Amino acid sequence: MLILHLIALSFNYSMGAHTIEVLRIEVVGKVNSFRLADHHTYQRSYLFPPKTTICGMIGSALGYSAEEVNEKLLDTLGIGIYLKKFDGEARDLWKYKKIKARTDTDKTEDTVVIDGTQYFGAILVREWLFIPRYIIYLSSSENSILRDIGKALGHPVYALSLGREDELIKIITIQKVTLTYQNNLYYNNTVLPFNIFTEGYEIDVSSLVPGQRIIPPGIEKIPVKFRYDGETREAVRYETVTSFINVNLKPKVRHGGYVDEKIAIQFL
Repeated sequence: MLILHLIALSFNYSMGAHTIEVLRIEVVGKVNSFRLADHHTYQRSYLFPPKTTICGMIGSALGYSAEEVNEKLLDTLGIGIYLKKFDGEARDLWKYKKIKARTDTDKTEDTVVIDGTQYFGAILVREWLFIPRYIIYLSSSENSILRDIGKALGHPVYALSLGREDELIKIITIQKVTLTYQNNLYYNNTVLPFNIFTEGYEIDVSSLVPGQRIIPPGIEKIPVKFRYDGETREAVRYETVTSFINVNLKPKVRHGGYVDEKIAIQFL
């Protein structure tokens, strides 16, 4: 059952007091994938949904178009994310039609002609995360937008998904929580809004468990703002982020962040 605690509550954005009231959303999917933008025939997946994907899910709840998500949410919302768990990974084979070039003389199987152009059958590989469970934190200096999002997630206009449109998610809880700002934090199973290799970091060796799978920090440059021209979309702003799981890291420079019980996050 969806737990909704915040509809009649107000939000307080108080940086000076070193606390912030945010929307905390826990979601779970069946199979979800977040394709790296520059990967095509082998489509790797991020471990975490990018900010644009999360804003797209919120836009679906509000009934926004892609352009409205771009204009009303991407610069308005701060987003923190924590990977609570996932049960495994898989690789799926997808068959698609590829334009046949002059050099593709050996491509004779499944060749079709559409509007005078020849296509042949090709295969791509797409990575999936199996039953991922995330905790998403939303912050904003505009109190009304968080109230609107809380109501919309309880009664969404469109189906909620993370990844492709058919990669549906279920909302477990929606809560208003107060996070406390602290320094010298260790982070785990999250995304940080900078390149941790450039700034340096420390590892909490005591947190490592023999035989535990560790995914080291991954540095990605992801789009966070777009320009629309009719049906075409072009990324106009990128940000560098660091994601990692199963290892506690403390950045040497930007180590301050917000704490929710044992979860430490920074906002994208």
